[in-house]
Amino acid sequence: MPHLDLSVSWINEGNPDIVRRNGAAAQVWAVNSFFDGRLSLGIGYGPYFYVDKKNPPPPGTTRPPAVAGLGSPTLAQRFAGHWLVRLTFSRVTTTNSRDADIYLLGIGYRWSL
Repeated sequence: MPHLDLSVSWINEGNPDIVRRNGAAAQVWAVNSFFDGRLSLGIGYGPYFYVDKKNPPPPGTTRPPAVAGLGSPTLAQRFAGHWLVRLTFSRVTTTNSRDADIYLLGIGYRWSL
């Protein structure tokens, strides 16, 4: 399936004033390339399994990881051979009004063109 990608990531939301979550996320991405593969656009969605360190469970009890939704549009521009720059905006959607936005900008390497 040329327009479907999968990803697994680790997220550390370390802002002690608002939220202090850590966890694993998995996303399924619908992607497409344009301009002979130089530009790619995609959108991903999947679960984010996290532990909230700011609001721990009471002593003597354990709480399993909570689950939130993670939605992310992404844009990548290839600039030299296999190298690209990628911008991704992710929105963590929770049921307890502790939604969060995550912005990522980075350099990547595309194994196949």
